[in-house]
Amino acid sequence: MQIARDTYECTHPADEWRYELHLRFLPQDFLVEFSHSEVMLNYLYQQVWQDYQKKALNGVEKEMAFELACLEIRRKFYKLYSPSERKSQKSLLDHQEKEAGGLTRVLPPLLMVQMKPKLLRKHMEQVGRYFDSFNPMQCMLGSLERLQRCLLFHRKTYSCYLGDNRQVKMYVVVGPDVNVSSSADKSQMKLSLLVEFGDINSIVFSESTNGTLLELNARGMLKPVLLTMVEDSDGLDLANLIDGFVRMHQGLNYSCIFQKPVDDNSDYAEVMVEQNFDETYRCVPGSTMELDRQSIKMGYSLHNGKFCDVMHALYREKDECEPQDVAVKEYKDQANNDRLLQEADIMRQLHHPHILMLIGTISMLPVWIVTEFCQEGQLQAYLEEHKQDLETFTLLRYIWQISVAFSYLESKKIIHRDVTARSMLVATPECIKLGSFGFARFVDTHGSCTDERALQLISLMAVQWMAPESISSARFSTFSDIWMFGMCMWEIMSYGASPFHDRSRKDVLQAVESGERPMLPKSCPPQLFGLMTSCWSLFPAQRPPFHQLKHNLSKLYTEERKQQQESVDQQKRIISVLPRLSAWDSMSLPNEMCETPAALVYGEMDRGTARTYSNLPSSGASCIAPHKPPRPLTRRTATNSETVNTEKDTNQSFYSESMLEKDRIGDGVFQATIVVVMKVQEISQEGLDCTRQRLQIMVQELGMAVRELLSAVDHELVTLPDNIRRKV
Repeated sequence: MQIARDTYECTHPADEWRYELHLRFLPQDFLVEFSHSEVMLNYLYQQVWQDYQKKALNGVEKEMAFELACLEIRRKFYKLYSPSERKSQKSLLDHQEKEAGGLTRVLPPLLMVQMKPKLLRKHMEQVGRYFDSFNPMQCMLGSLERLQRCLLFHRKTYSCYLGDNRQVKMYVVVGPDVNVSSSADKSQMKLSLLVEFGDINSIVFSESTNGTLLELNARGMLKPVLLTMVEDSDGLDLANLIDGFVRMHQGLNYSCIFQKPVDDNSDYAEVMVEQNFDETYRCVPGSTMELDRQSIKMGYSLHNGKFCDVMHALYREKDECEPQDVAVKEYKDQANNDRLLQEADIMRQLHHPHILMLIGTISMLPVWIVTEFCQEGQLQAYLEEHKQDLETFTLLRYIWQISVAFSYLESKKIIHRDVTARSMLVATPECIKLGSFGFARFVDTHGSCTDERALQLISLMAVQWMAPESISSARFSTFSDIWMFGMCMWEIMSYGASPFHDRSRKDVLQAVESGERPMLPKSCPPQLFGLMTSCWSLFPAQRPPFHQLKHNLSKLYTEERKQQQESVDQQKRIISVLPRLSAWDSMSLPNEMCETPAALVYGEMDRGTARTYSNLPSSGASCIAPHKPPRPLTRRTATNSETVNTEKDTNQSFYSESMLEKDRIGDGVFQATIVVVMKVQEISQEGLDCTRQRLQIMVQELGMAVRELLSAVDHELVTLPDNIRRKV
């Protein structure tokens, strides 16, 4: 409602507008679906009947007009008469003529003039007998079926030109039964399908001197569908109509409409810039960001990349005696200095605790940009070096911090396009910062565009991380950043491993489009992997936005932190109980039986089983009786093999329910089972309504999850002793 107010009340005062409910986006079998909802059917019927009376009353055939009139009269006065009186068409017609304004309210005026009143009434009584058994809902359904055939109210037609020029004129027809189709004339006798709602990824809306242009990007199409509107005012209306059907068919809760800037020359998502670089990106000498080269003392090399070198340096401000550590970035090719200053201009406008801070620039040759120094270096190298020390909780904290940074970029209308672990810097072991803004660009809205120059630079970019639309047609948007963020999450949980490392760059696109995705990392929580897979949807509009990812990761991070604290408290309780257990063992057993707990309980043959059960954490001191042995199932001495059976109630007290609620961290079988359950639930919820391509992807993901579960089970079986195995 607020969008409607912002759109229309700027042209006329609010008191001149009257807002009415209008059902615009109808499902394909809307008559069948609405037959189960009397409220929806009433809304639709009243809407279509009013349009029929205002616009098409004289445009229907004679018999059709009589049938519609009889159905309307019966629907209106059905509850006023008893079942026996309802069969009398005469009483219904009398009521219409005397108390409802006459037959002119339901019949076309032209038909009233052409026929005599007696003949007209007699014909109405004859036609009405066919509907004697109809109730109000059947009357509405019968009228809608007839109006659908003659008025095609479920479709909307727009006049436009095919392509970005005004040469080939046609009519675009949008409806639940025809998707987006074209026709040579308004009769719609012969329609040609342009694109289906389920395949549309984005709708790009732009205004230029040639008129309003719509660009429909769809999966499986080499080129987008370009439509130039005859009436500029129809452009946004058509875009909203298609967007509504796309959201309904694909189950989206956000819009797929992107708006390009008015200036056609502004390529706001390109990778490289033109040589005639905009001077507004330059940091002029004397500005607050311009530094004195003499105040910087260069140090050792931090990174040698394909495009630039990064050096450690000491920077001393005039009013500060102590120097500070900084990083200095310089391009190898001085011809790209304008691009370096563009990167600095983007960073200058960013102020966030998890984004690398720009200290200043030196715009004179050689051009430098000076940023804060992150002592731990790149995240990828840090993960590989500290692989044994990093816990799942720490990795999840890194991912959450990165999502917060990208949510901030999303609000600033900036796309990064290099979302990899090597683009992240480790300021401290607890803090990650986003850097490497060389490929970043501003966008006016959440939009995407095609950069033809980027096709030449794909070989220099991180193809294994890139979204399929970026690889195939160099389309970059916030949604492509979301795909890369999913790959970056997988990379972090895999301790710096590269996705699709066994695939060549040219085979990545084919693998992704065929449904192949990275497997579940060993230490990755299933909920986190579910977020990764949502980022890897082939349809860009189906990927969750960064603000939603930030919210979900925040909840997951909070839960993980709570579980870690509970685990620490649990270990403290176990440690506090151990001295009492040791005292009991020394008091109740002979000296020759005071061995290790595993030998006491299970003997030499059962040490593997003892190790397995010893990993079960206690849920508190109350789970272990202070005056009873913790697990005396069987007891063997070191000198003989005599077995002493303990009491049954002692055995049962140990296997209490609270003992079985153990910590699942590191349990590969449990995590793999959760993933399988999530995939089955996803198929059960979406399977009946999703497209064939989406169903195929979900089935492939389920198969990979089952394979991971079987692999985890095989891995655990090796650790179990032979005496507890049983062949099935």
